[in-house]
Amino acid sequence: MQSVEGVELPRGSIGQIAVRGAPMMRGYEGRHLTNEGFVRGWFHTGDQGYLDEEGWLFIVGRSKEVINRGGETISPVEIEEALASHPSVAEVAAFATPHVALQETVGVCIVTTEGCVRVSLRELAQHAAHSLDPSKWPAVLVHAPALPRTPTGKARAACPRGPDFPAAITDCLHRR
Repeated sequence: MQSVEGVELPRGSIGQIAVRGAPMMRGYEGRHLTNEGFVRGWFHTGDQGYLDEEGWLFIVGRSKEVINRGGETISPVEIEEALASHPSVAEVAAFATPHVALQETVGVCIVTTEGCVRVSLRELAQHAAHSLDPSKWPAVLVHAPALPRTPTGKARAACPRGPDFPAAITDCLHRR
């Protein structure tokens, strides 16, 4: 695991998955061979993950999907897994939302379980307290009748990043 700068991270730390070796590719088929994706001889796959104490690799998401909260890299998958076990949560998608001081913070889009009352941010924080550091608790909560889906049916991050964030929330929630 490496940082964005190519510095090796200790076991258990989430970072960019990087590989190198004799059978490594020199570039992408059909593209001019460049060093795109290579940092100090290591190829960064675009995936985020960590190595456990035994050396097993765990993939937690894509690099472009991570939430950068004041320099802390947060995996949306980690947030989703922690909140999905709440009885009022049928589906959840975590996403980055703009923050004035921290650059980004955690937002979640929740589909409420049929017959349950909508969950609040306070209830989500209480539920997540046993598995997530407080820095990873959601600061923005959006309720939706369904999550946006990719063409293959996979739930995708609820809202894109960028300057049009407020409009993007409405747009995402109306696309199905």
